[in-house]
Amino acid sequence: MADAEAALRRAVEIDPAHSSSWARLGQVLRQLDRPEEALGAFEQAIKLDPTYAWAHNGLGLTQKMLGRTRDALNSFLRATRYQPNVVMHWYSLTEMYIDLGQVQDALDPARRATELDPNYALSWAKLGQVLRYLKRYDEALSAYDRALSIDPSLTWAVNGRGVVLEQTGRYDEALGVLPAGGGAGARRRVVPVQSGQRAAADGSQRRGD
Repeated sequence: MADAEAALRRAVEIDPAHSSSWARLGQVLRQLDRPEEALGAFEQAIKLDPTYAWAHNGLGLTQKMLGRTRDALNSFLRATRYQPNVVMHWYSLTEMYIDLGQVQDALDPARRATELDPNYALSWAKLGQVLRYLKRYDEALSAYDRALSIDPSLTWAVNGRGVVLEQTGRYDEALGVLPAGGGAGARRRVVPVQSGQRAAADGSQRRGD
């Protein structure tokens, strides 16, 4: 990660007008737990390209780290406005609404994420979480079931489904909810499965690059 930071700092020295380099530097600094520095890098990327959705999403994640929740919400809203076809922008917005206690507002972006990529298990699990918080338990179970049909090892969805079963009094089903192969060895995917969306979400494709 230190090598990546050095390379990106060199890149912005060579071409300080290259917005993608600034945004990628922001991502690295955020991952290094240096959010104040990351903030400046993302802001520079956005100054150079005000509609750079991936930079707005990264800025929002950084603002969230710093406790600037309302600023983060606005950044995520801009990301979805400027690049509405990227799953992770809607996922970030959903999580921010949940964190702010605005669960009803989280429902539409959660649904939008599943519409954009119906094969992305984590979005279905997040929709299940939102529906569970809204006490729409049958719909929540359906969303969790969809997530697990895509990725049976997604333990977060397994656990969420178990909570719904407990909350609806289906205790026998809840007791047997963990599948074989779950637990410590289970995997959790964290990037969209569609290649075009993945590229846009990680900043690897930009206009003119």
